[in-house]
Amino acid sequence: MKEKREIGYYLFPNFSGLLIASFIVLCDSLSNDFISESPLNMLFTNFGKITNFILVFGCIALVWIIILISEKLKK
Repeated sequence: MKEKREIGYYLFPNFSGLLIASFIVLCDSLSNDFISESPLNMLFTNFGKITNFILVFGCIALVWIIILISEKLKK
């Protein structure tokens, strides 16, 4: 008989990859703080940093929500 595999089984190995990717994006965005730029470029780079931060951690939150929902449905 085949085992029934949960959604979390497929998502959890990718969660460590998401954490590593978010750490890399965060370090990359923080390392650009010390470069002097024109105000217009600073505006766009700051907007990009905020967007990257929201996107990466939003993906992590989405994975956690899917895992929690699959655990609730399992019960």
